[in-house]
Amino acid sequence: MVQYSSLGCSFNYRAVGPAAKPEVMNNCKNIKKNNAMCNCTYAGCPRHGICCECLEYHRRSGELPACYFNKTAEATYDRSVENYIKTR
Repeated sequence: MVQYSSLGCSFNYRAVGPAAKPEVMNNCKNIKKNNAMCNCTYAGCPRHGICCECLEYHRRSGELPACYFNKTAEATYDRSVENYIKTR
């Protein structure tokens, strides 16, 4: 297991095969500030306010996080780069 710290969060990478994914330890130093600014309306999102995990998740999926979108576009949950360009 390799620990990596970035943007106030700590990741633990488990080196298990090519699809190894980070687990975020909920010790983000900025979670209160991030929660106040996060515009994601996806109910129950486990990454809400943990920007480093959100960015990593959406990048891995070929998407952008909610904070890149205006309120109307964010409500569609279409996080594609194409939708981002279309709504700019």
